[in-house]
Amino acid sequence: MKNLLQCGTILLCIVGLNVSTAAKEITVVAMNSFQPFVFSDANNEATGIAVSVVTTLLEQADIKAGPITLYPLRRMMTLVSKEPNTLGFALFRNPKREHLYKWIVPVTLPENLVY
Repeated sequence: MKNLLQCGTILLCIVGLNVSTAAKEITVVAMNSFQPFVFSDANNEATGIAVSVVTTLLEQADIKAGPITLYPLRRMMTLVSKEPNTLGFALFRNPKREHLYKWIVPVTLPENLVY
């Protein structure tokens, strides 16, 4: 798990979650193609390093979530900003986006980017 967290600068953002969400199912969305972090496998299911990290974090936090749905970047960002109980990931954190989301944890760390 530690090695998974040391591969890039993808961050989790979360919008509209509160304490009562633990009893509900949340929606999880991600950018549709950012290999090896997030991509669709042969069965059209989300897979990749970031998917593994997020799935593990949700399980450990006992948060109920539906399957991860992949969207183009702009659509994912719109869903995360406007839909309650929606968690999005595979999004770079930058000054323009800082105020748009509640950033919770980096999925990967910047000092180990692969060029």
